[in-house]
Amino acid sequence: MSGRNLKEFLRNHRADSDKSLVAKAVVASERGWKTYGNVDYDSLDADLKSMKAAASRSFGKMRKVAQLTKRRRAEELRKRHYVIWLRESQRLASIEKKCFTFSIDDETRALEEKYARNRIDFREATVKPILELRDDLMTSMKNNKIENGDGTRILEQVELVKIQQESVLTLLNEEEKDVIGEIEMILSEIEEEESPDCDLSEESGVLLPEDKVVPLEIFHWICSDENLRHAAVHEFEILDSKYALCLEKLREKYSDVICSLNGGWSREDHWRFCVLLEQYPTTMTSWRRCLYIDRLQKEMPQWSRSQLVEHEQWYLAWCFYVKRRQAYLSSWRRNRRDLLARVKIAFEEAWLENEAAQEVVQSREEQKAICARLSQKLAELRRKKMEMMQVEEEMAEKRREAELEELERVEERRRKERDYQKKKLDDYYCERERKRKEDEATNAARLEALRAEMDELTARDKKRIAFRRAEYEKKLAAKREAEIADIDEKKAKEKRLQKLRDQVYVSVDRDLDRAMRPTKASALRDVGAESPPSSPPLQMPLFPMYTYTSEKILSDRRVRVEAALRQANILGSDYARSTLARVRPPQPPRKDQTSNLFK
Repeated sequence: MSGRNLKEFLRNHRADSDKSLVAKAVVASERGWKTYGNVDYDSLDADLKSMKAAASRSFGKMRKVAQLTKRRRAEELRKRHYVIWLRESQRLASIEKKCFTFSIDDETRALEEKYARNRIDFREATVKPILELRDDLMTSMKNNKIENGDGTRILEQVELVKIQQESVLTLLNEEEKDVIGEIEMILSEIEEEESPDCDLSEESGVLLPEDKVVPLEIFHWICSDENLRHAAVHEFEILDSKYALCLEKLREKYSDVICSLNGGWSREDHWRFCVLLEQYPTTMTSWRRCLYIDRLQKEMPQWSRSQLVEHEQWYLAWCFYVKRRQAYLSSWRRNRRDLLARVKIAFEEAWLENEAAQEVVQSREEQKAICARLSQKLAELRRKKMEMMQVEEEMAEKRREAELEELERVEERRRKERDYQKKKLDDYYCERERKRKEDEATNAARLEALRAEMDELTARDKKRIAFRRAEYEKKLAAKREAEIADIDEKKAKEKRLQKLRDQVYVSVDRDLDRAMRPTKASALRDVGAESPPSSPPLQMPLFPMYTYTSEKILSDRRVRVEAALRQANILGSDYARSTLARVRPPQPPRKDQTSNLFK
């Protein structure tokens, strides 16, 4: 009984009725009743043990399957981690190769030589005394030359060397910290140079200081309209306020992400987290998060999975904030550049319009003087033009009169030609009308003859149809009489057959033994089998058969070849058709059975 229904089990338990049940069982056993029987606890125990063993085997199989699944998943993760590691190692190798391919200047070579000398001096001062002391001790122990007083001296030397090494290690640790601090400062400066606008820890202002000011070029450029200059300044202020509001909203939205430096982790742990996460690019469509979470759990066991997931969420939110902020800043700078370019173009256009207006005022006075001179020349030119027009009109009038006379002569000639053509057309139309009337008369006579012939054919067809209908009705009547006679004959035949059936009807009693005894015909066959072969057969076929037997059919090679091809399932192929065409019949066909239909 499981703990889930334990209360119900206790509620339904009746302890007071045990005595009555025992008494009933005793009475039943005395009287021979089968309601309460003896329980075989040994068999129940054996069944219970077998069930427990089966359950334990099933659980063992389940554990094996779970372990196998776990191993397979771990192997799959290992393979995928290996692929990522191989890709990262190749990338780092290519970067290292590029670094080594750079040309080394004299200053860098001098630094390398200095570091090599310092390394040798450090080895001589720290590592070499320890190695020499160790060699002396090993030599003395091998030769058993250590005396009682030498042991104390050796221990003092060892303690002295330990103290020296500890001081050296302390100094090295301090130098290491200093070097790491310098490297971190250099890296931070490089990051600031590469992205100077992405400092998320700044608390003063959202926009950068140099971006809050209206560009000074607007005040230095030449502009003839001061209202246009003030409008440009106002546009810059509107643009700055718009993007300042967007960045302020973004900062308020992600204030919980910005306030925590490195997500509450140390700088080194956060750096390792970022490096491991970058090894699994976002281009991986599947297994990406599973892989880098597994890698982070293995590389950073001091953090639990929930802490890693929480830091991952913070990092993704931080990256999104950085991207959105950079997008806002880049869009804001781009719009400022575009607005500045438009303002410059507008100032240039305004200046050009002012210059053009001044040029227009100056050119108007010059145009008035030019117009006065031109008006005088135009009057003189108009007078000469009028004289030329009068002379041209007189010459044109003479040419027009000559052309009219020529047109009258041409029109008279064309009129005569049209009259001649009209007369010829009238003659042609008259001749065509006469021929048309003759053709109509001929066609009418032909039509009357055809109509008379068709009427005659129609009358003759009607007579033929009536004759055929009468003949058809006679055939139908004869057919009906024949059917009636056939029916009567069938009835008479059925009567005769029934009469014969009545005559030959066997009326005997049922005899089961007779069914098991041989018949007279079988007895006769047995007698015929026992008689000598010379005796004639007792049963002859009812009628002679003139046909082919199976042996005769199978003797034909074409039948056997066809059966073999059918069994091989290639009867419909070209090979089968060509093979059957080459097989000859057992006897050549007769000449009168050869077909010449397709020859």
